Amino acid sequence: MEPLILIDKEIETKFAKLIVDMDFDQLANLLDDNGEFNIQDNDLQTIDVNKEQFLSWIINKRKKVSTLEYYFDQCLYCRIGNPVIMFNNGDFPREIFDSSEKSKTGLMINVKDNKINVVQFCYTLLNTENRYQFEIHASVVKEYMGDNFKNCSVEEYVAAHNECKRMGLIKCLKGDKD
Repeated sequence: MEPLILIDKEIETKFAKLIVDMDFDQLANLLDDNGEFNIQDNDLQTIDVNKEQFLSWIINKRKKVSTLEYYFDQCLYCRIGNPVIMFNNGDFPREIFDSSEKSKTGLMINVKDNKINVVQFCYTLLNTENRYQFEIHASVVKEYMGDNFKNCSVEEYVAAHNECKRMGLIKCLKGDKD
């Protein structure tokens, strides 16, 4: 595990702002040519790619979003203390595959020789609560069912869950089984 080396104290801010502003030429200059970067493939599986593949992916993702806001957090797992950029409260750029995944994803960066040499999806954060998607779905269903939640049958819960999906209260995720 490489330690975080920040020569330019504002590099994480530059990274975030370049993505927001869609300044991909400058973003390319900020990334290490030999870096390792996480993206999602067409099946929403996380894969490691090179700089060019990451740029292509992030450009396509960014063009699909009209508004992009961000804040900073810190990694608490694989590279403790490294900066993590949370775009749109963890909803961008990674998509959630199924209910077993955490509900928010940040982009953890590592810097070496004043270049970003790692961009990795991060789920364990210092200041951001990050519940599993099924926990969020369950709380929506519980609220929908009101006081009857404690005494309902499995069938009633499933029916309420499906009704919440139909009403758009629960995200329909690619990998969830119906």
